[in-house]
Parts: sequence; structure tokens; C-alpha cells
Amino acid sequence: MAGRGPIRPSQARARMAAQRRKRIVTVLAGTTFTFLVLSFLSGGLFVGLFLVSAALLVGYLALMFHLLGTQAEREMKVAFLPHRDAGAEPTALLHLREASGGRR
Repeated sequence: MAGRGPIRPSQARARMAAQRRKRIVTVLAGTTFTFLVLSFLSGGLFVGLFLVSAALLVGYLALMFHLLGTQAEREMKVAFLPHRDAGAEPTALLHLREASGGRR
């Protein structure tokens, strides 16, 4: 990344948050898989632990997709706010939306 210039603090925070989310999903998925294998081998307590870890994984993924969708929607709304300059060109997102017929 030597030729890309300095990274803004907001970009650095976003990158760190994405890495943190990836680590959490990896740990939850690994834990769920481990408990699945142990529940087949031993049964008993590991079946319950598998169900709990699977519920945590699904819940975390649902929450993450919901929050990322809300964030994307917020960014779209900000992109369509009027510009300060009266002669400013519309954003590229507006052109993409018009090209798709205004559908979501």
C-alpha cells in the first residue's frame, strides 16, 4: 500500500472493525464446528453446547448483517443530500439508481 497515500482515521477504524468482525465469526464458527464433532463423538453435554454456539453464531451473523445494512442505507441517504454548491454534479450513486429504474 505504499503508493496509495495516507489512510484516513475513519478508514483505519473501518478496517480494524472488519478484521474484528472476521475474527469473531471465525472463532464462533470454529467453536460451533468443534462442538458439532464432539457431540457426534460423545453426545450429552456437547449437544447442548453445540446448540448454544450455533445460536450465538446465527444471532451474531443476523445482527452483523442488520447493522451493515443500516450503515449502507445511512451512507446512501448521505450521498443523496443536496450539495452546498448549486452547480454541483449529482453523485455517481444517483446515476446508478436512475439506470436501474429507481428500484432497490
